[in-house]
Amino acid sequence: INGTGVRTLAGNGNINVDVDAGDLTINAVVTAHGSGTVTLNADAGTVDINAVVSSTTGVIDITGDVVTQDANITTGGAGTVDVTADNGSITMADGTTTTSVNGAITYDATASVALSQLQTANTSTVSVTATAGAISDNLTAETANITTGTATLLAALGIGSGAAPADLETDVTTIDARNTGLTGDIQINEVAAGTAIDVQRLAQTNPLGAGNILLTTEAGTITVLVGGQGVTTLGTGTITLTAVGGTSDVLVNNVVTSTTGTIQVNAGRDITTTAIISATGAGNIDLNAVRDIGQGANITSAGGVITADAGTGSITMTDGTLTSTSGAGTIAYTAAINVAVSQLQTANTSTVSVTATA
Repeated sequence: INGTGVRTLAGNGNINVDVDAGDLTINAVVTAHGSGTVTLNADAGTVDINAVVSSTTGVIDITGDVVTQDANITTGGAGTVDVTADNGSITMADGTTTTSVNGAITYDATASVALSQLQTANTSTVSVTATAGAISDNLTAETANITTGTATLLAALGIGSGAAPADLETDVTTIDARNTGLTGDIQINEVAAGTAIDVQRLAQTNPLGAGNILLTTEAGTITVLVGGQGVTTLGTGTITLTAVGGTSDVLVNNVVTSTTGTIQVNAGRDITTTAIISATGAGNIDLNAVRDIGQGANITSAGGVITADAGTGSITMTDGTLTSTSGAGTIAYTAAINVAVSQLQTANTSTVSVTATA
């Protein structure tokens, strides 16, 4: 598509371009009037987007074996955007955006998805799937790759995986992220503008996998939702939840579970647990709160070290709660003020240490 492009100027007219064999290259604007839809399809080739694709409020649907996005995609109202690579990857060039005012955005690739920026309302959704590959950050600026209400991410080789600053940046209300393969971390950073984040699910689902889970907020609370599926690694990976900021808490209202991987929970203010934190193998468990820790559910490890540190406040275990480890595992609870103990249990050859400094 060259020249002046393809446009409908009135009547909510639709645009449908279908290439049966070969590539579809868009070098000039494609824009539909009103609620007109835009459908761009390369049955057996690449869709290469080099100019803006838009509708005023209509659905935009782009499908190719491979999709390379070097220009913006935009619609308004409740118009949705669906981009599919049914025999390869989707690659957004650095700085490109896909936006809808209120509609859902879906990127689905059989291989990998490299993201720049996907943006829709905080009442809407973004879904990104990399069935046999990775979801990666292709944006140089450390701003949000995904801005929405609920982000659902599924990959086989990691989500924001790799050395810093490879983590995926989000500005979302709720996150649901899974990695299914043997390798690849889930690394998500909720930017300061997004403040708090709710966790529906963070999961490394391969029992033979080694991928880690790292979730950080720059200025907000992390809540592991009671109605969700918790934070879990079935393989050997670690789990790290870090809420940065003087009013940022970590609220563990659903299970946080690893096998041999370390679980670390860090809060800029308080940690409160109402659901189990456990390492089914000899994984260590480490809780660090700048102020208080309120333990309302069991914390267990099958041989790992368990530590809890309330930097300026107290540790309070609800009546009947248990912290236990076995074998060579030890337990150490340290607070600047008080420690209210329910049950701390280790092997009779091991140690328990409780310190209430003030």
